[in-house]
Amino acid sequence: MITYDIAALLKRFDTFEFGQGGVTGRLSSLVGEELLLDVLAHALADGGPVELLPERPRRDDQAFKDAPSDVAVPKVRDLDFWLQLRYRELMVVECKQWTASSAYGGGSVPEDPAGIAEYARRRWEELDVPEWWSNKWDDTTKIALPLRPPAGRTAEDVRKARRVLAVWRPISSNGGSPFSQLSSQTLSGGEWVDVPIEVFSASLYLRQLLADGVRTLTPVFDGAQTLFDAVNALFHREPDAPDS
Repeated sequence: MITYDIAALLKRFDTFEFGQGGVTGRLSSLVGEELLLDVLAHALADGGPVELLPERPRRDDQAFKDAPSDVAVPKVRDLDFWLQLRYRELMVVECKQWTASSAYGGGSVPEDPAGIAEYARRRWEELDVPEWWSNKWDDTTKIALPLRPPAGRTAEDVRKARRVLAVWRPISSNGGSPFSQLSSQTLSGGEWVDVPIEVFSASLYLRQLLADGVRTLTPVFDGAQTLFDAVNALFHREPDAPDS
């Protein structure tokens, strides 16, 4: 069984170092979604078991057929994950591994608590722009897309589903909470309806765990272990040569 090293994650993804951006980017592409999903599921665990559904969230094209004629079908189509929470509550998740080395990263995160809080609030102000979240979808705002129900569920279940944009970077409306909320709209029954979007910061959540003395986090799902085993199988460490 593997575990995540929380301090190592924060150092790797919250620090910009010249010459390391490419490595960090490749690591983000490899493990980013699994990492964010595991940290989110850990944060949700107090509410009961979290189940990963087997299918990806898909855009509901019928919603656009029923929409006003001036509403164009967007290019974005799929989100990342469906989760099922206690009492069969649905949660749809879109993951964004925005780090200090990525274009949307914002540079290294400060080390002091006041600096981290100010950084997180600034990043929130950049994200919570009403014009960006109003009646259009891109690779980020697609978390508000109208969605087809997963197998065995109904359109009403989707209307009630929680929508979470899970990101790495410290981002928070109050500078400290890992969960914040902004407003968007989606199509339902041919009409625009308001939909709340929860924004989850994995970095802020892991920083809280580290402050409480928690140094490692065990993956909730199998994805990280599968990746680790596949990569580990490609390499073999030769024994060190004996001293002459």
